[in-house]
Amino acid sequence: MMPNNESKIPVGQTLVGKYRVVREIGRGGMAAVYEAEQLSLGKKVAVKILASELAASTIVIERFFREARAAASVKSPYIVDVYDSGRLDDGRPFIAMELLEGESLYDRMARVRIIDVETTIRCIVHTAKGLIKAHGAGIVHRDLKPENIFLTRSEDGDDTCKILDFGLAKFYAPVNPDKAQKRLTREGAVFGTPAYMSPEQVKGQGNVDHRADLWAVGCMAYECLIGRPVWNMDQGVAMTFAAIATGPIPVPSHARPDLPPAFDAWFKKCLERDPNARYQSAKELADAFVEAWGQRAGSQSFPSIQGVTGRHVPYAAPSSARGGSIGALEAQELSSGVLEGVRTLAPPIGRPSPNPSPVNGGRPGSVASDASAIPLIQRPSFEVPPSEHDNTPSVRSKTSPVRMVFSALFLGASISAAIFVWIRFVNPQVFTPVIMSTSSAAPSSAPSGTPKSSPSVEEPKWGPSIGEGQRLFAQGQFGEAQKKFQDAMAVGGAGAAIGKSFIEQTKFVEKLNGMCKPTFFARPRLSGDKRAERPSIVATAKGALVSWTDDHEQDKREHVYGVLLDGNGHAVGPIRDLTPEATEAQRPQLVNHSADRSVLMWWDAKGREAGVRARFLDADGRIDASKGQSVLVGAARPGSFWPSIDKGPDGGYFVVWQDDRDKDDDLFVRRLSNDLDTVSQETRLTDYVAAPKSKAGPPKIRYPSVAVGPSTLIVAYRLDKDRERSIVRMRVPLSDIDKGGLDEAKDKDKVSREFGDVAPVTPSDDKSAVDAPAVACGAEGCFVVWHVDPAGAFAAMIDPKEGKVIWRKKLGEKSARPSLGVNRGQVAVAYYDAGKIKMSFLSRDGVTAPSTLLRVYDATSPRPSLAGVPDKNEWYLAWQDQENRMVPSEIYAARIVCR
Repeated sequence: MMPNNESKIPVGQTLVGKYRVVREIGRGGMAAVYEAEQLSLGKKVAVKILASELAASTIVIERFFREARAAASVKSPYIVDVYDSGRLDDGRPFIAMELLEGESLYDRMARVRIIDVETTIRCIVHTAKGLIKAHGAGIVHRDLKPENIFLTRSEDGDDTCKILDFGLAKFYAPVNPDKAQKRLTREGAVFGTPAYMSPEQVKGQGNVDHRADLWAVGCMAYECLIGRPVWNMDQGVAMTFAAIATGPIPVPSHARPDLPPAFDAWFKKCLERDPNARYQSAKELADAFVEAWGQRAGSQSFPSIQGVTGRHVPYAAPSSARGGSIGALEAQELSSGVLEGVRTLAPPIGRPSPNPSPVNGGRPGSVASDASAIPLIQRPSFEVPPSEHDNTPSVRSKTSPVRMVFSALFLGASISAAIFVWIRFVNPQVFTPVIMSTSSAAPSSAPSGTPKSSPSVEEPKWGPSIGEGQRLFAQGQFGEAQKKFQDAMAVGGAGAAIGKSFIEQTKFVEKLNGMCKPTFFARPRLSGDKRAERPSIVATAKGALVSWTDDHEQDKREHVYGVLLDGNGHAVGPIRDLTPEATEAQRPQLVNHSADRSVLMWWDAKGREAGVRARFLDADGRIDASKGQSVLVGAARPGSFWPSIDKGPDGGYFVVWQDDRDKDDDLFVRRLSNDLDTVSQETRLTDYVAAPKSKAGPPKIRYPSVAVGPSTLIVAYRLDKDRERSIVRMRVPLSDIDKGGLDEAKDKDKVSREFGDVAPVTPSDDKSAVDAPAVACGAEGCFVVWHVDPAGAFAAMIDPKEGKVIWRKKLGEKSARPSLGVNRGQVAVAYYDAGKIKMSFLSRDGVTAPSTLLRVYDATSPRPSLAGVPDKNEWYLAWQDQENRMVPSEIYAARIVCR
């Protein structure tokens, strides 16, 4: 439960006569954190204050102060500093700590998915150095995870990783020898975060010691380099605990063949279930980790790593304690110069994969993070069982039936206790140190290791033939292109099917003679066994950027992926995950921002990043290095929103979406700045209610589409009312957007209201199954298109000033799924028609004769995406198709040149 507003500390208030509050940084279920100024020294600090509703719990308070004692007692540059603790005038406990600048390792992972090797080594070594101090003081963290590792800058400008949040720490020596330490845990209690807990923690054993932290470090290293946790969390806490206790330990190189065998061995030893078989100290673990990358732990060179910048953000401080002498700890420090021990970081980088991925025809690097130059092959599942040819198989002891029964009972009891503790104490996150996903977040620095140019992509054997055929296709040499595609077919495998598809489209295009004609044909994913959906395309300074959704990395967790196509339609660089932080990304939409940037908008239907979101991409189709953070633009919760975005006249953006926040589907809009900052509040445009005595319920909005006309916002949407459907348009003066919109009426007798001028686009006597409208505004007016099943596709012209329908036209007898694009004020429509993709232009005079462009097999696919190429009479087209029901749907793209 979130603390209520009454517990918030006002800006400017002075706490205990020492700290003047500057701003609130973050808030969670257990505490809030504020930036404050220490009055006596003029120093900025972070003040963490326990939630008022928890201030009556002696156990929670003790854990809160334990955090302060632990961090304050262990002096290390790799553990956050704690300066003070006490109680406010109202009795709530507080901790004053170091104000950090940067981001957590979790936030870095959310942005770039794969952490580069240099940063991974730095984080693991720094974490180990912090643990050496903590363990030497008799303190075990017990909750190490990416959220509790913070990447910041030291005073001399070097990158530093600091350990945070010792709230679950366990003490093995009293901080104050004269005062016995209160024991807050009992035998059988389970504490920690499931994905990083050791087997002894899962089982609730009372003898958990410092080696549980070393297990967690191994889990973090795996997640940094592989891009997902060791254990599959989708099946819940109980199944995760069972996997930790008895499941197979994955082999990192099976998920990513470019990793060295020495890393496999290091990881295996970190995750030995018997603590005595693991590394026995943090120093031993760190030295072995450095050596796994081909370097001596004491060598004297270390490559520079890009820094982390960001706004000042404190984290809820740790809570361990220090016992024992510092001098004794110095003898346990890492080997001198261990951080300088990695010049040659990863000898296997760039070597061909022995197990080609089926994604993109098995070419290594076909799915990659923006943060790593190491090509990533494929991440097929959370858990990769050890190979039957593994030279170091785990040895299982024989288990009696009696032991199995007792173990099952014990595990069940442990899981029950774990679920209780998880819900009551562990699950509420104190707060996220750097909020990278809000519209007010400061731009983050370039992800460490982001390549300045796209990494080379090693193609399958038939890949070069496809690429050469595409080049010949672009030059109009269709016969020669077909020969190359036939060469790809001769190789067999995926090349046979893809080559055949290219040949069929080439033969089809060769016979065309319309006003517009394709000059390249592309299949961005050269192969894959997962369905790809919802394509979007936009022109950049370097080519065509295509995006889509699929779940090839994590089953039933769709992300938005993208790749840049060159002038021949050939993929430039790897396919990239453009929404690495998403849980279930839906319906991406690309919008041109400038020659060097595009805007990607999507909605996340689930998870911590739920809602309508947007971010900048660079001209290469990567998450932008300086302003690529995910921005929440509306509806900060799970749901189905179907957002639409269009660029405003001043360079900003307008986003609309459907929203059922009050259990009725209504329309909302928000204005964004040119930098994607939120300019206006979420503005309600409709408040629909059921008509008196109606049995059909309130009207519902579906699939809104937005376009900016002359001083006017035009929104088209499907309105389901009284069991009938219609396409309507709403006109809102741009000057009215910032006026706040409609307030939700609370009256029992309220009636439906609309903020703008609303009128139907479809005829009043048309009660057919209309669907999926799209709207766009050009030099001659605004146009709406929609689909009617099975009657075909239609277009209408709207006068943006008066809102009148100027004309309505049917696009074709078998037309379907129309979409709109705008280029230099000219509006074009693309649609499916009798197994073909066609394209026409819209103007005040009506619809031009269509140009047939390409073949399409599945006319029931979502509408294609059409985007103009600035300063040229060219267009980019992307669509989803399925050649037969035996294969998954695929994404295709083309460049269209019109005379």
